[in-house]
Amino acid sequence: MASNLVGKIDHVVVVMMENRGFDTMLGYLYSQSDLPNHQIPPPQPSHHAPPFFGLEFVNTDALVNTGTHNGTPISQKPVPIVRATNSTGWDPGEEYEHVNAQIFDIDPTNDPPAQAEAKMTGFIRDYSLKCTGDSEAVKQIMHMYTPADLPVLSRLAKGYAVSDLWFASVPTQTNANRAFSLCGTSNGLVDNGFLTTDPVSEKLANDRFDIPTLWNVLENNGATDWGIFWEDVYPPVIGKGKPYTENLFPQLGNIPNVQTKFRKMDEFYEMAEEGKLPKFSYIEPKWGGYIMGISVMGNEFHPPSDVTPGEHLLARIYNSLRANIETWNKTLFLIMFDEHGGTYDHIPPGSAIPPWGDTQPTLPKGKQYNFNFDRFGLRVPAIAISPLIDKKTVFRSMQAQPFDHTSMIATVLEWLLPNVSRKDWGLGERVNNAPTFDQIVTRSQPRNDNALAPSPPTSNTIQYGESFYLQYRDTQNYVSKAYEGVKSYYPTLATENPQWLDFRFGFGPVNDGDTVQLHTSEYLEPLSGSGIGFFAGIRNFLGAWKDDSNCYYYSTDDAENYQQQYWTIKRIGRTGGPILAGDQVQLLNPFWNNQALTANGDYITTKAGSTDFWTIRRSVPSLPAPSLAWTINSKGEIWTLGKGGGALVAPANTALEISVGADGTAWIISAEQQPGQAGYVVKWYDTAQKSWVSVPAPAAATKVAGAPDGTAWTVNSKGEVWTLGKQGGGNRIGSDTAIEISVGADGTAWIVSTEPQPGQDGNIVKWWNKNTQSWTAVPAPAAAIKVAGAPNGIAWTINSKNGLWTLQPHGGGVIIGSATATEISVGADGIGWIIGTEPQSGQAGNIVKWYDADKKNWMPIGSQAAAVKVAGT
Repeated sequence: MASNLVGKIDHVVVVMMENRGFDTMLGYLYSQSDLPNHQIPPPQPSHHAPPFFGLEFVNTDALVNTGTHNGTPISQKPVPIVRATNSTGWDPGEEYEHVNAQIFDIDPTNDPPAQAEAKMTGFIRDYSLKCTGDSEAVKQIMHMYTPADLPVLSRLAKGYAVSDLWFASVPTQTNANRAFSLCGTSNGLVDNGFLTTDPVSEKLANDRFDIPTLWNVLENNGATDWGIFWEDVYPPVIGKGKPYTENLFPQLGNIPNVQTKFRKMDEFYEMAEEGKLPKFSYIEPKWGGYIMGISVMGNEFHPPSDVTPGEHLLARIYNSLRANIETWNKTLFLIMFDEHGGTYDHIPPGSAIPPWGDTQPTLPKGKQYNFNFDRFGLRVPAIAISPLIDKKTVFRSMQAQPFDHTSMIATVLEWLLPNVSRKDWGLGERVNNAPTFDQIVTRSQPRNDNALAPSPPTSNTIQYGESFYLQYRDTQNYVSKAYEGVKSYYPTLATENPQWLDFRFGFGPVNDGDTVQLHTSEYLEPLSGSGIGFFAGIRNFLGAWKDDSNCYYYSTDDAENYQQQYWTIKRIGRTGGPILAGDQVQLLNPFWNNQALTANGDYITTKAGSTDFWTIRRSVPSLPAPSLAWTINSKGEIWTLGKGGGALVAPANTALEISVGADGTAWIISAEQQPGQAGYVVKWYDTAQKSWVSVPAPAAATKVAGAPDGTAWTVNSKGEVWTLGKQGGGNRIGSDTAIEISVGADGTAWIVSTEPQPGQDGNIVKWWNKNTQSWTAVPAPAAAIKVAGAPNGIAWTINSKNGLWTLQPHGGGVIIGSATATEISVGADGIGWIIGTEPQSGQAGNIVKWYDADKKNWMPIGSQAAAVKVAGT
């Protein structure tokens, strides 16, 4: 049968990563409330198979693994949430004897009992032999990554197609599985080093598979448009300047001009963006881990390396492929993992067809451990990506034989050599019987969406892994680009270049009181000043450290489990429940006795007793024009006022009250009584005509608040609250009565009601609840005589003692500086303004002040400025 890829796909790109089991990486990709949209083949009711073989579709209580560590019994079922991006912190057993131990729950052996049951419960027992940490560290082998931890891999898997029944070809480590993925056999090798000729090569796994590869098959049949892309020489020292793939497979040297087929990754990105990739591209990642005793940062996911570089590589490949839309529309990108590497999976691997079928092979050193290559390795992730694949697809083999790495060979060769039979490929019986995955290309028209773009939030709740900005207090400063020091990266506070952050160490919604890790989206590679012997990982988690007064980013490390990188998140004003966008929170560091995260000039530190808070933002408002207020002095004159001076707008006896809406419209209660009505004439400032325009009768009010939509909210002499348009007309808002009113830049309306708050310093404060269409009282002890809505959904208030407080809709707040005031306003830019209680000597009013959030102090305007009313813009 002809390949379904013929005529639809022009380019196939394959990258093979390292040493991660399926459940470990993607076991929590789907859930009962978030199911795949498409299954290939279509589900058969008689099979009773779940839509996804993941951990949300099985009783994990039945998957408990047990063992002992340093004499202590350990028991753990698979659970979500890793504590570091290099989990597990020790390299699990990946050799054949360890894989047998993990599958059969026995001691490591190269000769498992013939009838042993594949229990899949030996992971803790085996990992305890490798892990030198405590019992909790051993349990980490049963902790799975979630989509929050692996946003790139997860978004690609969910955005296109993932196979949940793809197995490593051999129950062992790298070289055998890479050989099967390219040759259909490992020539008798099970563990790395078996096909080497000297101790150094054996130590560095520098085997030689003197057998044909799929590239030899392509060349022998006239298909010469292919390339191998790589980053670093491997093995080090003895690699002779070649990539690992070239060293492992010497028959590549039989191909004429084969050196022209090997290109560095920089060329891959250029060719992809120009639409000039060969038909078949194979990518060898950068090898990492501890090589010759030194921590080397690879991008192949091999534990205990940081997974972040692997995510970065996949994103860069994907984005470079999408850069040329015409070529991308006919491209298939396949992500594979060579083996599970000792990490967890719960599905027992089944029997496999040996490369030599039922015959006995002639091999250079025989079959290592007398293993007949008749068992698969464990499940590994396999993700197929193309604009011709439907979103949220799960694919499985359409025959009894499941997918393994030889399925890649079979799919590519059937696509590029449609007239050559499998027998003529000459790659053995495993390849001859391998199922293909060409059926995943189901669309007639390509999609144009970007799977790596985050999905729009479906609620106001902040989820683990969801990007947000962190705003310092009510300032315009956000956590911004990190400053590169000699050894460390320091997050800065600035109005420019805010950086995406997200919470880790959780799954689902972030809740008040949770212990979290704070992760930056910046890709911060280790600095040379770190010296030799440091852990090579991306510096992307915020910590409070002993060696510096400022907080800085560092890698998480499962082996160290740095307590300095854990924070307790506490919401201001309301305890319990999920953290919402716009919430003000404190971040407390338990390691440092719950010192709070706070500013230290342009940097960040922790401080005991600090009440500083941070606001969680999904977006950053456009920066406002330089801060400005409109004021009324004791003569009734209206002045504009900046932080250093002002200008006269209207003469004496003009106004009694003033407000400026977030749209910039200035409103006043004039000094003119509205005949026969409950208040005074309301006016707004026409900037084009530079004049005050009266709202037609019967509009009348004693208090006014400009709203963001260009209207006003007013209170009349009866205490009734009404909306008001510039041309008149309006509606009564609720039945409550008020003495003060304000509307924040976010549209939230606030009033100081006419009802005293018993035993407190003022009246009850209320806000207009749009959902219930009613005024909602802020719970006691909240009380005020003046109120000003802020742009972040809270209010600033003055109580009857002239003290200044912030106020949350559901209660709670903090003191704002040590000043006292008679009037207050907060502009759309978040700057707070007050009329202080101190007279301005010789002037028509009291001192006007603005709040400097960086200095946490109220700053007076120059000695000429004086007012009795103020409105921030």
